[in-house]
Amino acid sequence: RSTNPRNPAATNVSGTIVNELWTQANSPYYVTGSVQVAGLTIQPGVQVIIKSNCVFGVAGTLSAIGLASAPILFTGTNGGWQGIFFNNTPPGSVMDYCIISNSLNSGISIAANGGPPSILDSVIANNTIVGNGGGISATVTAGSLVIRNCTITNNTCTGYGGGVAA
Repeated sequence: RSTNPRNPAATNVSGTIVNELWTQANSPYYVTGSVQVAGLTIQPGVQVIIKSNCVFGVAGTLSAIGLASAPILFTGTNGGWQGIFFNNTPPGSVMDYCIISNSLNSGISIAANGGPPSILDSVIANNTIVGNGGGISATVTAGSLVIRNCTITNNTCTGYGGGVAA
């Protein structure tokens, strides 16, 4: 992690994220290379801006709980990013009042055999994939995937499930 010299409040991140807290005071968080989350809590109003064609991977627990008045934004610049990928995560990840947009490989991808995330009150928009599930692509073999009160719009794919493929 480092402070961005152009914006002292901004924080550059890449690599492994272990038991961190991302705050609105240090936002936006510029993801400059792929990240692998082992443990991360993101506070309301934080902006996560992916600056290159990289993955926001989650192998541990992600708690991204925003507010209706202060959602958490995940978006890409410079042509896109590879989305949020939950890869066989333990139970307990939550995304609430989040906005996920401009991914080139599904907004959220889930490969879970024990702890799929809960996705609540969120907007998944303007994502795409060459394959299935432009907004959300999920393969869940154990546990329960919860998607509740979400707006899933303007996502595209070349296969099936422009919005959701599960």
